[in-house]
Formats: sequence, C-alpha cells, structure tokens
Amino acid sequence: MCEGNIHKDYEGLIQGLPNFPAVAAALIARDTFKFTFVRHPVSRAVSAFKNIFLEKSNEAWTLHAKSIWHWGFSDSASASANFDVFLDYVTESLHQNAQLTDPHFRRQVDNTGINALQFDFIGRVEEMGVGLDRLSGIFGSNVEALRAQTALRANRSDVDFSPNTDKIGRLQEIYRSDFEIFGYTNSVGAA
Repeated sequence: MCEGNIHKDYEGLIQGLPNFPAVAAALIARDTFKFTFVRHPVSRAVSAFKNIFLEKSNEAWTLHAKSIWHWGFSDSASASANFDVFLDYVTESLHQNAQLTDPHFRRQVDNTGINALQFDFIGRVEEMGVGLDRLSGIFGSNVEALRAQTALRANRSDVDFSPNTDKIGRLQEIYRSDFEIFGYTNSVGAA
C-alpha cells in the first residue's frame, strides 16, 4: 500500500520516466494483469478546476498560472466565468497537443492508453468499492485495507461550484471519447 503522495517515488511502485523500460515491458507482457480506474469526465474536470485553479492547492497551479491569466482567468471573476476560461484553456491545450496536455486535463482515453492496451479490468472511481472487491478477489488483497487507503486519498474541496447544463454540454464535447469509450452519461455525482 502506498503511504504518502502517489505522484512521488515510492518503494515497490515502478513508475515514471526513469522506469519506462520496465513499465513498457510489463504493459506489453501477456501475463500482466492490466487494470485502471477512470472517473466521470465532468466530476474529474470540476475537481481539477477547483483544486488547481480555485484553491490553488495543487502544485500544477504554478505550471498554469501565467497562461491561464493570459486567457482571462481572474480572482475577481466568478467561479462560473473562470470555469469558462478553464474550458477554453483545456480545449486549446488539447487542440495544440493532446498527448502533452497536463494529465489532469488530458482525456482519459489518452491517459490510460486504452487504444493500445488490452485491460483486464476497468473500474470507476464512482464505484470504487465494487472495483476494490473485484481486485481483492483477483489479488487476494485485504479489501478493508484498500478501502481505508482509498478513503484517505479521496479529493475533498470546500469550494462550492457546480457547472450548469451549458458547461456540462461543453465538457461532453471536450471529453466525448471518454464518455463513449468508458460508457458515461451526463448525470454526475458529487465532484
């Protein structure tokens, strides 16, 4: 079980560019059980917007601050107006280079590599308990330990923002492939 920040080096977890040869070999090996979890595209985008741009609590803020200000983001604007700026920014980022777009905004079809990989299991963050039950049966893991770890890692925000129908429509267009490939509808749980 990973203790700490999953995005940093962790003993026993092979990830990142320094480990690319080992990761690539595992991904193409036929006997590797490949699984991933995806998140509802609307919830995911709203979460990234709130965490990075409204709360500014994610280190990605420093990477995007100068550019998003250029696009019209303003601390004096409403969250709704800034969300429109965010959607413009994401759309242009994906248009410029979908593969190099920040992974927080990149389409999940690209993040997961689903067009090149055959997954044995794809779970949904919204149904994490079901996915963890399935994986614990496969790997013989203690599902209660997995559930406890998942609860600790859940994103939480005090920012009150939900997109209106028009903004959800824009998200459906931006993330059309995620909606289609992962079978999501426009109805969303809490972000």
